[in-house]
Formats: sequence, C-alpha cells, structure tokens
Amino acid sequence: MSTTRSGQPIQLQSPREYDTYPMHREPTDTWTEVLRERAQTIRDGSRRVNIMMSGGTDSTKVVDTFVSNDIFIDEITCIKHGIPEADHEVDHVALPYLAGLDLDPRTRINVVTRDIKDYDQHYRDPYWIEKETRGLLLQFRLTNLSENMCYADSDSGTTWVSGKEKPTLVFKNNRWYCYFLDHDVEPNQTTHDNTVFFYSGSAKVHAKQSHMLKNYIKSTLPLEQYQTPTAINSISQNHINLGCGRIAGTTEFFIPKSRDILEVRDQGGGLLKVLGHKEHRALASILKDNDLTHVINNFRKGISALVDDVGTKWFNHGDPQLGTVGVFGKFYGLDTPETLDMDDLYPNGWTDSL
Repeated sequence: MSTTRSGQPIQLQSPREYDTYPMHREPTDTWTEVLRERAQTIRDGSRRVNIMMSGGTDSTKVVDTFVSNDIFIDEITCIKHGIPEADHEVDHVALPYLAGLDLDPRTRINVVTRDIKDYDQHYRDPYWIEKETRGLLLQFRLTNLSENMCYADSDSGTTWVSGKEKPTLVFKNNRWYCYFLDHDVEPNQTTHDNTVFFYSGSAKVHAKQSHMLKNYIKSTLPLEQYQTPTAINSISQNHINLGCGRIAGTTEFFIPKSRDILEVRDQGGGLLKVLGHKEHRALASILKDNDLTHVINNFRKGISALVDDVGTKWFNHGDPQLGTVGVFGKFYGLDTPETLDMDDLYPNGWTDSL
C-alpha cells in the first residue's frame, strides 16, 4: 500500500551477505564440497535439524547431502495436502525414497497432513483472506499454511531447512546476472528466525550454483536459447536441474514442477484458473463432491474480497490464484563485480523480450 501512495517502486530486500560476497567469482570448491560445508554449518548452528522434504529435486538433494556426509538429521517432515489426488509426490516419491535410505535410527520421519474438515473450518471463516500468511500464491491447498504452522509451533532450538532455491539468471548487455523475485522465496518462511533456505540462504552456495548453471547453458545451448528472459524461462527443467547440480544425468528421474495455467469449472459453471497440476487435481477432486460446494464458494468469496481491496494489477493475469507479478531484488553480476537495481539494468522497464 505504501508504494501505491508514494509512487516509488517496490524492491525485494535481498540478504545482506550478497552485498559483500564476490558473486562474480565462482567458488573453487567442488559442488559436493560446497554442499557438505553448507550442511555442516547448519548442523553446527542448530540443536535440532528438521528438513522439509517434498520429493522434488531440491529437497531430495538436501537430504542426500546430509546422509551421504553422515551429518545427523533429527527429523524429516513431509507435508501432505489432505487431498489424495494431489499427494502423489509425497506418497509415491518422497516416502519411498526415504524408506530406501540408510538413515540414522534416531532420525524421525514426520508426515503432516490435513483432511477435508480442516479445509471446511479454514474457509468457513468469512475473514480467512485477511488472516492469510501463506505467501504470494493463493492456492486452495493448505500446504503452505501447514508449513507456516510447523515453523510457528516449533521451539527456537529447531532449524527448519527448506530446499530453496534454484538460481534465476538473465543475460543482458552480454553479461550474466543472477537475481531474486519475491515469489521465489515465500515470505511465510522468511518471517521465522528458525527457518533457512539451504541453497539461496548462503551466498557461496548460490554463487556456485549460479556459475554452474551459467557455464552449462553457455556450453550446451545456442545463443538464441538464453539471450532473453523469455528464452531462459523456456529452457527445459532437465537442463536446469543438470546445470545447477540437482541431478547427475539426463536419465535420472525427477518430477518436473508445473507452472502451467489450467482451468476447472465449479458446480455452477464458473471458471477457476489455477497454476500447476497439483492444484488442478486438488480442486477437480473437491468439485466432484456436491457436499463440498460451500467450501469452494467460501474460498472464492475470500479471493473476491481481496480483489475488492487491492485490485487486480498486482496479480498475474489479474487473478490472485495465479500468483503475484513479482517484485525484483538486486541483480548480481556473474562476470564482473557489479550489483544493479532494476532501473540500472532495464531503464525502460522489464520485458521478457529484452
């Protein structure tokens, strides 16, 4: 709201460590060494370590780093949506993977889940949208709310480790930069002192993976596939995961993250646009049950109330369910020692084609 009144642009406040770290230099340690050092630093600074495990490549690599280096994990937490059709990744990837690991017998596997009563109770509150702290994507699933409750209910001696985040890069004026968008690092996690991002929470780790990805793209893809933001965003997840060290080869299995905009109709024929296949499967499942029509209606009322309060310009395609348009942080040079703001690098404004 303050930026609306002042007319000044919003900027994401990046971690201060990045302002003094030489992001233009790739750390000489190997990726394995950098990850081991990061895991050990987290372990040494924590009474208890709890890793959030989804089954995706980011959190899987975090768990693998601790286990392969014999660094003790107190607890691993998997969060389920409470809607079976949307819980495939935890049920069929994360839990079987953990069952196959040679974990320390003291390590506890904790599965947090919801049920439809939780959804009914949450959305029955006519002011649920005003209490919303889940972040920048207003999805129907209560997963992020469950995460937030885990952090809030935990004691200060526990460090919650989240597998965030892969680097986002841009190639501008024949130079490479890494940068952050606020929806890459959800605010519901960064507001708690007992949470850390395994990758982007360390300037050294992020510098290493940014340079690895930059070098991979330059050596693997032709110029036209990385010279604009649109081109970089269209690079396959297989390349991104290989480039930043999440997988070791092209045949290694992983579940790709879906950023597709999908549509589903409610019982009254109203159109709902959602981001990703999990959210689509969850809503489609709920909408099959006519006894749950009121849950969806209450959810939609909250979304409408938000639009009435703040308008639509902050959201992708004017729809809160598709996330916010994003607020940029600083751009850190990977070729030369420079730190730029959006106006420095894009004086005429950001467009995906430049």
